[in-house]
Amino acid sequence: MEHHSYNMEVSSANPDSRSYETNDVTYNFTPKTFTKTSRPPFKATRPDGTVFTWSRSWNNERITNEARALEIVSTKTTIFVPRLIAHGVHSDGRRYLVTAFVEGVTLNEFQNRGCSMPEGRKHSDGAPCKTCLDQAYSNALEFINHTVLPQLSRLKSHERGIGGQR
Repeated sequence: MEHHSYNMEVSSANPDSRSYETNDVTYNFTPKTFTKTSRPPFKATRPDGTVFTWSRSWNNERITNEARALEIVSTKTTIFVPRLIAHGVHSDGRRYLVTAFVEGVTLNEFQNRGCSMPEGRKHSDGAPCKTCLDQAYSNALEFINHTVLPQLSRLKSHERGIGGQR
């Protein structure tokens, strides 16, 4: 399991903007976009006081591969993915991608939510609502098993790399 430190910030210049970073990537959110940018290697200190350079193998390539994968999935399947707005390389070598921001609820968030049913049809008054949580997981598995995996399995190439690019 990887260890990531998360530093969440809300921009004072734009209160609707928020960002956080891990050792590998910076994430920026606005009401309309999501930006992911690779971080360059940096100096860090181990608990024993020794200094080392943190870097992740293929960190930059991962961003480019993700952008290419979004392009392929959005054009070759009916699987919904966020619209890729831009991707490329900053002058210092860091890579980035920008997508449309898609508002939604993650499965992890369902564990802290109350019942999703309208008043008069609620399964429970407290959080979590086990019935809604179980239904959300069931719906996700159904979508993955019957929509996502079959469509992804049909994407074939006779060349190496995503889209045949090395």
